Amino acid sequence: MSYIGNTPAENYASFLTETFSVSATVNYTLSHAVTNENEIRLVINGVVQQPGSGKAYFVSNRTIYLNFIC
Repeated sequence: MSYIGNTPAENYASFLTETFSVSATVNYTLSHAVTNENEIRLVINGVVQQPGSGKAYFVSNRTIYLNFIC
């Protein structure tokens, strides 16, 4: 069958999910290492957080560091 435009995907991507129930902590340990914060999506109480040093959070190896701006 031919298509106009892009060929539809035949496979779907699956993403790992981790849930943390601990609060009042500035860092969390992931179950696997990541290269940088752009490899993950951090959502706190339904709000997607902006990645990057000086923003909401950054990641190093297996640890997420939260930045608290006062």
